[in-house]
Amino acid sequence: MGSLRLYFDSYRLAHNASKFRSNVAEIKTGIIKDNKDRKINFYSEKDKKEELISGLQEKYEQAGFSDRELKQLIKICDLKDIESLPVHKINILGKIQDIFSRFMKGDKTKYVGLSAALMVPAFIQGYAPMLFADAFKDNTTNINQIVLFALASMGGAGLSVLIQKHYKDFINKNYQKEGGISEFAAKNLTEMPPDETKKFGLETVKHRASEGRNSYENVLNSVSFDILPAATTLTTSAIMLYGKSPVLAGGTVLASGIIIFLDKYFQKVGKFWEKERGAERTSEQMAKKLNEQLSAHMEVVLAGEKDKFFNEIKESIEKEKIAQSNKGFFKVFQDGYFRFANAINLTLLGTASLLAGGSPDKTLAAIIYSGNFTNGIQNLLSSKRNLLMSLRNIMQMELMFNGYAQEEEEKEKGRIGAGQIKNGDINLKNVNVELDNKKILDNVNLDIPSGSMAYLEGASGAGKTTLMKIISGYYHPNSGEVKFGGVVVENIKKTGEESIYNKIAYLSQFPYLFDDSLKNNLKFGLNQEINDYKIKEVLKDVGLYGRFGKNLDEKLFAGSGDPGKTSGGETSRIGLARVLLKIRNSDSRLVFLDEPTASVDKETKKDIARIINDEKARRPETTFIIISHDEKFVEMLDCNIEVRMEEGRIIEE
Repeated sequence: MGSLRLYFDSYRLAHNASKFRSNVAEIKTGIIKDNKDRKINFYSEKDKKEELISGLQEKYEQAGFSDRELKQLIKICDLKDIESLPVHKINILGKIQDIFSRFMKGDKTKYVGLSAALMVPAFIQGYAPMLFADAFKDNTTNINQIVLFALASMGGAGLSVLIQKHYKDFINKNYQKEGGISEFAAKNLTEMPPDETKKFGLETVKHRASEGRNSYENVLNSVSFDILPAATTLTTSAIMLYGKSPVLAGGTVLASGIIIFLDKYFQKVGKFWEKERGAERTSEQMAKKLNEQLSAHMEVVLAGEKDKFFNEIKESIEKEKIAQSNKGFFKVFQDGYFRFANAINLTLLGTASLLAGGSPDKTLAAIIYSGNFTNGIQNLLSSKRNLLMSLRNIMQMELMFNGYAQEEEEKEKGRIGAGQIKNGDINLKNVNVELDNKKILDNVNLDIPSGSMAYLEGASGAGKTTLMKIISGYYHPNSGEVKFGGVVVENIKKTGEESIYNKIAYLSQFPYLFDDSLKNNLKFGLNQEINDYKIKEVLKDVGLYGRFGKNLDEKLFAGSGDPGKTSGGETSRIGLARVLLKIRNSDSRLVFLDEPTASVDKETKKDIARIINDEKARRPETTFIIISHDEKFVEMLDCNIEVRMEEGRIIEE
């Protein structure tokens, strides 16, 4: 019996070890993929193990394993592939210099001047306490010294406020200037490929861009408000204290060394970086979850999943609270340590003042400068942490953006204008598109002559909408060639008056309405002014004149489908009206219509078919490409090309 129990115990241990290795392998695969996709980046070798431990904690949260136990257990696993992942070292001086060279062009001199000016109040803060201490020199009280101390302190404070006002105005202008951080973020957000945005998740993109922008200002502020003034105050205080007594200065140096040593130790124990990263990851996950839940609110409620919806949101909120609490506890930990350090500093300086003679002026100097030194060291240490975190946030933003905007800007210089293209022939050769390791388009070859009306047919998921996005240049193929008018689409301008997009009219399956007036929603995409008469004419064509004709300034709610103030059918018609206005009031060479009859009645379908045929007849050189599941509607159109698709392939043309 004992042998059987021993056998089963051994089997259970072996099975658990095998399961643990399997879980580690699964988590490793996720980390490696996220690192390749730039969703997870590492700034030290320690980060890699911490990321693995974090994943294991989620797997084994009910098992009660401690961090130490998990670290011991992962020693039985092969971690070579994790260890080989790249580390982005944060070189503080190099990174600050890089930020200055990119975003401070033309403003460096003024920034240095304002930063130097902020050192003047810091110098006064270091100098003034000695005026007060000298008031009690030789066991007398000198009222003039006390008045001088008061005037110097008030003057320093007033000067600091005045300089900071000028500094604030300067930073705001720098933020908004051409080539500044605001333009950098806006360009990159605009140029970030849609598949990359989808990969990261919209909430993560917004969060990292916001943190990166704010961190730029934090870097400037840390240098100007914290590091330079703290260093100035400390230096001045040390010089003044040395002039009073070398013994006091020696006590200060000793106390400062102890504070720095203890800070390093407590930072390691408090796990500052781990808590920051954990809070950031949890916040991103919660934002993504909340966005998903709230976007599907009606589906959740009507499916009877409201309780599950409630529990998932509650769990997300609780997880974020715990993560933020863990992060915030480091601040509590730090404040408690600083109070402890201040007591040590004061004790050492008090002892030093006794050794220096114990006169009132030396005792006062020791007490007052104790605060100066403690605050100065604290500011420098806190600033270093904030600076590292800010630089990390900026690097996170840059790694996410991946240089797409700069690359696109360089490409744009060599592109030709849409006006130089002679015709609207569309040619695709061996085009492949892959998203999330899934083939969406598989070796597509297609020719659509200029002036055609082409109909893309196929079941949902066949690749029709992706094909449309590839033709327009919105998506880039993984391989193959896409040409418009004999020119590779990638080589046609994407911005300015000669942009290919100024020659394209596009109706999506679910048109997006902006939080703006009906008139501005309809004018969206037009580069010229149009009068109200033309707008009303198109409203009549799509059957919306009775609803909106008397008030073109009616405010609409933002959203697609049924955004609240307009029904799904009205939203579809507004989208169609928007496209018609662009076709009629610009040189549209290519028209895309993705499910143009979604959510409209039978009579309106006939009207839409008639409108499209009429528009095409007026513009024989313009190419129309239509996607629709409504066969009767398609039969009413004057299509001369039919393209049948299945699982990303063209099966008949």
